[in-house]
Amino acid sequence: MALLVFGWIVGSVPAIGQEPERKLNGNEIIKTLTGRLVVGSDNGRRTEQLFLAGGATFYTAQGAQTQGLWEARDDRYCSRWPPGATWVCYDVLQQGQGLRFVSSSGRSYPVIVRP
Repeated sequence: MALLVFGWIVGSVPAIGQEPERKLNGNEIIKTLTGRLVVGSDNGRRTEQLFLAGGATFYTAQGAQTQGLWEARDDRYCSRWPPGATWVCYDVLQQGQGLRFVSSSGRSYPVIVRP
């Protein structure tokens, strides 16, 4: 399973008075995600992902939950979803409460961060 496939659009062009989108570094990724829930949608379904301090992450869509691992590596968010052994990494861009996880191929996964 790749990261999360979310459909909420968080534009990269800031609205008047809104801060511009910026790339987070590793420490900022950890601070922004640890203990937080991100919410979005996948093909019209509400999705949630919770990030725990110990490196566990839980992804929920339509009542089905999967558990993976996450970490910040080289200023990127990286995740692994067992039984797979491959870590997949993404740049993390932030604008307000919105984040975008951007893959190496340029595919973007926007989410909203909840406290």
